[in-house]
Amino acid sequence: MSATAEFVSRARAELAANPRLRLGAWAIVAILCGYVTLTVQPARVEQAAAAHAATQARLDRARELLARQDWQERLAAARAVERDLAGRLWQADNEGLAQARLRQAIDEMVSKTRLAQPRVEVGLSRAVPDVPGVWQVQVRVASTSGRESALRFLHAIAGHPRILVEEQLTFDRRSRNLRRNDARVEALLSAYFAIGPAAGENPGRPDA
Repeated sequence: MSATAEFVSRARAELAANPRLRLGAWAIVAILCGYVTLTVQPARVEQAAAAHAATQARLDRARELLARQDWQERLAAARAVERDLAGRLWQADNEGLAQARLRQAIDEMVSKTRLAQPRVEVGLSRAVPDVPGVWQVQVRVASTSGRESALRFLHAIAGHPRILVEEQLTFDRRSRNLRRNDARVEALLSAYFAIGPAAGENPGRPDA
């Protein structure tokens, strides 16, 4: 007989012969059962209650949304925002035309604001992640010009009807190398183009 079997047989014999020992064993079992009932079970009840409360909150929110009567107004507002955003995108048939249109638009802004000694370079061109049909095209502009011309150029960038994002911008008027009324402007700009045949309906407009 193995040691484990011998131990079990001896324990059974002692429990059968000793009523106090049997009572103590049952007392230990009762204590363990009470621990499980008082500690483990309440935790499960709390978890179930929390899950029920979360489900009830979602249900109440869904009922509240279903009871609303302004869905048409909300839909119209969302479509208006979408149209406004689409209207602010630049338009081009392809990447090359997008770069050319951005360069032409910047050149016209430089000319209208009389920005002196301009240096315009078209740079990065890439598809916007997770936004099909939209491309980001960057252009870098640098100039040392009169302050009024420099400020007019910055105002033209900010007020352009199409999206022009200032990735980097430097406006320096205190450098020792500048004349009294001059300022140095450097800007890295991003334009966002809707690329595709349907987007190029107005090939004659550089800002379209």
